[in-house]
Amino acid sequence: GQAAGTADAAQRTRAPAATDGASPVVRMALPLAPNERIPASVQGALAIAPAGDMLAYVVEDADGSRVMLRRTADLTARVLIDHGVRDLLVSPDGAQLYYREGPEIRRVSLAGGETQRVATPPSTRSNSGLAWGAPDTLLLGTQRGLFAVAVASGTERRVDPEGVLNGARYPVLL
Repeated sequence: GQAAGTADAAQRTRAPAATDGASPVVRMALPLAPNERIPASVQGALAIAPAGDMLAYVVEDADGSRVMLRRTADLTARVLIDHGVRDLLVSPDGAQLYYREGPEIRRVSLAGGETQRVATPPSTRSNSGLAWGAPDTLLLGTQRGLFAVAVASGTERRVDPEGVLNGARYPVLL
């Protein structure tokens, strides 16, 4: 029936444990309601926790956008943020979701709760992308260059004072 098919589609699968010490492969379906979609127009619409045990993603439908959280151990996702945001980024410890909402960088506990403002960088014109830099430091890509934002204080500093990285958008550190 419908309920059985939905449960089957939502069930996660885990590959056999690797014998070479590597982490096991985890696969998980993201069943969306018939009227929901993951918007291609939202940058950073997906974020995977460093441990690979959860996924945060933006969905939208006729009622608007929201951020969903799906743990690999769960069959369904839950609403984490009840409106649309962009540039999702899970903290290195897997406890917080950082994101951009308008000119602000904000965070929320993955356990749920109130969102908190981390920073409102003055370099907010054409911001594009968040990544983790040094411990407790976010990298913010902008048309004006690459900026480091201290999570604790919200202070911002330009990473490239000479302006070499103008147009540094969507930073990624490997």
